[in-house]
Amino acid sequence: MPFRVLVVYPRDVTTRIGLFEDGTDIMRREIRHDENELAEFPHIADQWSHRLRALEELLSEWNPSEEALSFDAVISLAWLPRTYPYGVYLVDGDLFEYLNRSPFVISSSSLGAPLAEALSRFMGSVAYAVSAVSCSGMDPIARLSGLPELPFGQTMRSLAVRDAVHRASMDLDIAFEEISVLVACLGRNFTICAYSGGRTMDLSVSNERGPFSAAQPGAVPAAEIIRMAYSGLWSKDALLENIMASGGMMGYTGNADPVEVSRDGLTGDMFAELVIRSMAYQVAQEISAQATMLYGNVDAIILTGYCANDGTFTDAICEGVSWITDKIIVYPGADKLMMMANCAFRVLNGREKLLSFSDVGNSNLSRL
Repeated sequence: MPFRVLVVYPRDVTTRIGLFEDGTDIMRREIRHDENELAEFPHIADQWSHRLRALEELLSEWNPSEEALSFDAVISLAWLPRTYPYGVYLVDGDLFEYLNRSPFVISSSSLGAPLAEALSRFMGSVAYAVSAVSCSGMDPIARLSGLPELPFGQTMRSLAVRDAVHRASMDLDIAFEEISVLVACLGRNFTICAYSGGRTMDLSVSNERGPFSAAQPGAVPAAEIIRMAYSGLWSKDALLENIMASGGMMGYTGNADPVEVSRDGLTGDMFAELVIRSMAYQVAQEISAQATMLYGNVDAIILTGYCANDGTFTDAICEGVSWITDKIIVYPGADKLMMMANCAFRVLNGREKLLSFSDVGNSNLSRL
C-alpha cells in the first residue's frame, strides 16, 4: 500500500505545503500571508495560530476526486540543539514543548514542526520533524580552529547534504552506511563536507571557513575583520549583514545568481567571469581538502544546490577535482518539500530509524 506524506514549510511571509505519495507530487500550494498582519505579532512564535488557521482552511477546501484527504505522516523542519544527531524525530510531548519555547523560535521555519504536530492531530495522523542543522558526528580532529572558544562545525544545513548522499547511495548501489563521498551543497551559502559511515566527518560552511559563496565571504583574514569592526566605519549589524548575507559573489557583483553572473561573463564581462572562476576554484580547493578526511577512499563527489544549475560553474569545479575521482554527480536545484517528504518515506519504509528527542537527550549521543 503506498504511503502519503504531507510536508509543511513556513517561510518569512509564506507557508508552503505539499502532499506526496511514494515520492510523487500530488499537490503543492503556497499560502501568502499579509506582511502587515504578521508584523502585528511581537514574536515569530506568536504567528503559530495564525498560520495554523490558514493551513486548516486550505486543507478543508482541498478535496481531490471527492476523496477524503488522508496521509500517513506530516513532516517539517525543526531547529534542535546542534549536538543532537541529524535525523527524523517523532514530534511527541517533550519535543513539542521544547519547540514551543519562544527563545528557540529563531526563524519562520522554526514553526514547522509545531504546525506539523497540530495538523497531524487535525487529520488523525503522526508528526515527524527533521533536524534543520546538526554538527554531531564530526571527527574531533576536525573541530579545532586554533581558538579554543571558536570550534569549527557550528552549523550545517543537514537536509540537503543528507538527501544528496541518499540519492547517490541509490544511484551507485552502495549502502548508505558504507558510502564515502565528498558533498558540495551550493546554495546562497555553501556547505562542503566529507561524508562516510552514515555521518558527516568534516565540514566547512561559508560563514565560517572555506570558499566564498553566492552571498557569504567564506574564510577571511581574521585580523582585518577585527580592524573593520573597530574602525568606526561599520556598525555591528552592517558587518554581520556583510558576512551573513551580502558578501561573496553578491559583494563583488551585486548579484547572488550564478547563472546570471556566468551569462555576464560569457558576454564579455571579464570581472564577472573572474568571480565565477574564483568561486569555483575555491570550492574545488575545499573539496580537495575535505578528501583528506576520507584518506582517498572516495566513491563520488556530489555537487548539489541551486548554484549547481550553472553549468559553467560546475564545469570549472569538475576541472579542479577530477584528479580525486572521475565519478562526479551533479544534482542541481534544491526541492526542500521533496527532501523532507523523502525523509518521511524512508522512516515509513523502514529504511531509516525514527528518533526520540527525549531518548537522545538522555543518552551520550547528545554530547557527541
